[in-house]
Amino acid sequence: MLFTKIMIVAAMGVSGAAMASVGGLYQSDGFVVEHQGLLSLAISSGEGAAASDGAASPGKVDIPALLGLHASDFPYIYFERDKVLLSGIDFEATLKIAELELSKGGGTSVISVWTIRDQIIPARIAAQISDLYFRYIDGVGLSTGKQAYGRDFAVWHFAWTIGNIYRLGGDDVKEALELAYDDALSRPKALNTPYDVILQEHLMGEQIYMGDAHDAGRAYAQAHVVIPGNPLYLQSFGDFKLQ
Repeated sequence: MLFTKIMIVAAMGVSGAAMASVGGLYQSDGFVVEHQGLLSLAISSGEGAAASDGAASPGKVDIPALLGLHASDFPYIYFERDKVLLSGIDFEATLKIAELELSKGGGTSVISVWTIRDQIIPARIAAQISDLYFRYIDGVGLSTGKQAYGRDFAVWHFAWTIGNIYRLGGDDVKEALELAYDDALSRPKALNTPYDVILQEHLMGEQIYMGDAHDAGRAYAQAHVVIPGNPLYLQSFGDFKLQ
C-alpha cells in the first residue's frame, strides 16, 4: 500500500516537502509516474488501506466499492462542514495557483480549486471560480494523452467542485455559480462508468461529500492553498513559486 500511496501523490504533482508533511509516508521526492488519474492508480494496486473511522459513502451510492476501494481509503471525507473549514485562506493567491495548474491541462490540474470547494467562499470568489470553470472545463484531462482516465477524473472533480460550492453557498454564491452549476449537472452523461454515477451522486446526492478525501488530497491541499499564519499550508503565492 505504501508504494501505491507514493504513486498517487507523485501523480498529483505534490512536492517532497508536502509528502513528508502527512506523516512521513512519502519518501519519493522527484518520483515521476505516468498515471491514469489519481484513483485509477489505487484501483490498479488491488490493495486496501488499514481500517479507519472514515465513512466515505453513507448514501445510496457506495462510491468506494465502485472504485474497487474501501471506505477506509478515504479517511478525510466528511459530511459535517465544521470538520473541513479552514480559517484565513487567501483566496486570491490560491486561485492564482489554481489557474497555473489548470493551464497545464492534466487530469489532476483541477485539484487546486477542488481543495477549497467546501470553504466559506465569497460571491466574488465564486464568480472567479465560475470563470475558471468555463475557461478550462473543456480542456482539462486532455493532455494526459494515452492515460484512459485523465479526462473522466478531471471533469468529475471540477464539476464536483462547482456542485459543492453552489450547494453550500448562500443566495449570492448561487447566483454567481448558477450557469456553472447548470453546466456541471450536464457532465455526468459524458463520463465513462463508474465516474458518471459517482459525479451524479456528488452533484445531487442527499449528502454533500466534503474534505481532502485521502492522504494525497491532504498533501496536495497543503502544497497549493495559501493560509498565512498556518504553518501547514503555503504562506504566500511566492512560496508556491519556490517549490
